[in-house]
Formats: sequence, C-alpha cells, structure tokens
Amino acid sequence: MGIRQNLYFHSGLLNVLADGEFSLQDAKQAFLDMLGAVVRHKAERILLDGRNVRGNPKDMERFYYSEFAARETRRIVVEHKIHPRLRMLSMCLFVTRQNSAKRLP
Repeated sequence: MGIRQNLYFHSGLLNVLADGEFSLQDAKQAFLDMLGAVVRHKAERILLDGRNVRGNPKDMERFYYSEFAARETRRIVVEHKIHPRLRMLSMCLFVTRQNSAKRLP
C-alpha cells in the first residue's frame, strides 16, 4: 500500500497530508518527494501531517528515518540555500510498541 501524500503550496506554506501504511523505505521516498516540492516552491515553512499514517515502526526504524530526514534536509540547505522549517504531526513515529502515545515536551 505504501505512503501517499497530497501536497499543497499556498502563501509560502507547503502543506503535506500523508496517509497509508508505514514502511521505512516508503517513508524515506515520501520525504524525498516532499523535499522536491520544497525546492520547486522554495518553501521555507512546511507542515507535514502524518497522523493518518498507520503502523508501528521499531525504535531503530524511527532512528534511521530521523537521521535520513536530517541529512537530506541539510543537503537542501547546502545545495539550494533554502532553510526549511518543518513541523511534523505524526502518531506513527511517536507511538510506543504498546500503542500508547509518549508525552513530548
């Protein structure tokens, strides 16, 4: 099934609505697709709403995804001189194996 995204750019904000079933490979590809839109629109404000992405990623998958996202975002900053400010809403990445949400500061 994978992860599907709808991307909308308006008034300097790239709004990304994601849904589907989490897999690390699909999540990485979706992030690259989103960064492509960031470059096309020169968007510096991004809201990624992944609350409809289902799944239960393992701790290492969360780590690998975060490391990948940070590295690719840095690449965009260096190559395109765009400094995106990303806000991510996602239950899938912040849920423990017992399916109870962690409190974030």
